[in-house]
This record gives sequence, structure tokens and C-alpha cells, in this order.
Amino acid sequence: MRPTNTKRKLRLKRNVKLILIGILVLCILGLIMMMTSLNNESNQNDDLSNDVQQEINSEQNTEQWIEFPYLVDDGKLEIVSLFQFTGFNPDDENKEEKDIASIQFVNHSDEYLEKAEITIVMDDDSQFQFVISDVPAHKSVVAFSTDSVKLAQGASCVKVDVHTLYNSEASCLQEDLKVSVDGIQILLTNTSDKNLTNVQVICHSILDQDYFGGMSYTYQIESIPANESAVIEAWDCFLGESEVVRITSD
Repeated sequence: MRPTNTKRKLRLKRNVKLILIGILVLCILGLIMMMTSLNNESNQNDDLSNDVQQEINSEQNTEQWIEFPYLVDDGKLEIVSLFQFTGFNPDDENKEEKDIASIQFVNHSDEYLEKAEITIVMDDDSQFQFVISDVPAHKSVVAFSTDSVKLAQGASCVKVDVHTLYNSEASCLQEDLKVSVDGIQILLTNTSDKNLTNVQVICHSILDQDYFGGMSYTYQIESIPANESAVIEAWDCFLGESEVVRITSD
């Protein structure tokens, strides 16, 4: 009987060892699976975090760029577009240049815009200066860099700075003068019974319904007697036609 008991004990010990080994293997496998799951979850969280950060960075970069059309001065004025222009620059002594930084600009207010100074800064550190003067309410202007600075292809705007001055008393002296325009020729007829002296005629060159050039032109007439006329040849407006926007007199 003793040998039989000894064999049983040996089998029992082997079975116990096998069971313990099996349990240990299962524990190790479970631990490996748990660590793998945690690692995958961590990677997913890292990927999500990276995606969120990229989205935030993208939004921040987008917020730094200024897109056109762009309203300024409490919505009174609008910079419709920023573009390249090749040709004669009326805002820089009619110099002929390529790829000049240019803007289309609209006075949406009900006021006469006497002057606007605009600075546009790009993400390549280039800057453009524009000077716009004597724009009646609801008129549109194409203005050009006053130094004929070139606009690089693909550059983005990051800042717009505007300083403005309005004049509520601007007029063309309709009660005293009759104005007619033929091309660049401006005919002024004094319809009053008084002598008009130091007459200042302010005009723009108009081309395709836009004032071509941000800055206006001023022509002076020393005197227009009562019921007589005077003629101005507005040669500065040779790229388009003359449009009188304001007249002053002593």
C-alpha cells in the first residue's frame, strides 16, 4: 500500500505545480494584456491631445490673419480687397511699377471722408502705406502704395491700422456754381451775383466707377466774376475722367 500512496502523493504534487504554473501564466498574460490596454489608451490620449493642440494652433494662426473684405473705423469704411497692380501709380507720381500693393476701398458712411491714412502689415514683415483723401459718402476708391511697395504672392495680412478725418461741411458750392465735366475738362459757371475768389476745385480721376488713386487733385482759380465761367484742364486725371468732389472759395 505504501508505494501506491507515494505515487498518489507525487501525482498530487505534480498537479499542484501544474495548477500553480497555470495560474501564474494566466496572471502574467492578464498583466501583459492590462499593460497593453493601458499603453494603447495612453497613445490614443496622446494622439487626441496632439490633434486638439494642432487644432488650437491652427485656430490661433487663423485668428492672427486678417481676411478681406475687412471693415474699419466702426464699420464706416471697408477695405474690400488687397491685390497686385502693374502700371502707372497715381499715388506715387505716376511711376510705372510691377506688382504694386493696392486696395479697393469704400466709404460706407454718410459723411465726407477728408482723409484716411492706412497701414497694412503682412506676415513677411512688409508694410504698405495708403493715403486716401476727399471721398464723398458711399464712393469707392482704388488706392495704391504711396511708395510703390510690391505685394508678395501668397503673403497674408496680420494688421491694419487706420486714422481718419471727416468733414460734414464739404460741398461743391452748388448755390453759387454750376459744374460740368467733359473728360478732363471742368467748366465752372458763376451763377451768383458776386465775384468768387480763390476758388479751389478738388477732384478725382474716375475709372470704371472707382476713383483711380487714393489722393485727390486740387486746382486753383484766382477769380470767377459774377455770371462768368472758367475752365480747368485736370491733366492729373488723364488715366480716367475728372469728377469734382469739393469746391471751396473765400
